[in-house]
Amino acid sequence: MATRFKIASVSDITKLGDSLAKSIRTNLQWSKQLRNSVVLSTATERDGRLNINIEVGGKGLDKSGNPLSGMARAYEYGSGIHGENGMTYPIEPKNKPNLIFFWKREGKLFKGRHVDHPGVAPREYLQKSLNSTLPKATEELALNIRTNIVNSLNIEIREMNNANLR
Repeated sequence: MATRFKIASVSDITKLGDSLAKSIRTNLQWSKQLRNSVVLSTATERDGRLNINIEVGGKGLDKSGNPLSGMARAYEYGSGIHGENGMTYPIEPKNKPNLIFFWKREGKLFKGRHVDHPGVAPREYLQKSLNSTLPKATEELALNIRTNIVNSLNIEIREMNNANLR
């Protein structure tokens, strides 16, 4: 009487996801907005597969009203001249005739109709978290899987022995 047994559990994948989410938050210490936008979903099991999602940015908006998900991607991979296309991107005023802001690098107030923004250099917080978290988490998950297989086989053997004794 063979029964199907689970080699990993929802709690196993939840532990892995939690470790990774904590590492991502740690690697985002430089951005409170992004750090606070890290969301770990509840692990699910469907058709014998375990799933868990970690989202950075989500549906949140930055201070300018732009999606945080774009900011999260830009800082992971780089944008503008630091990204794939290697080009600046234009910034123009939305509701006023001019852009006006303090230009820290120049130490003066900027006033103009257009800026070619160079983008941001990558900070690879996700890749850094994966590299630091997955080796240990994979080791722990492998140990849990071995334990789950041994326990399931012991149950099967006991059931077979009990069936033969009847």
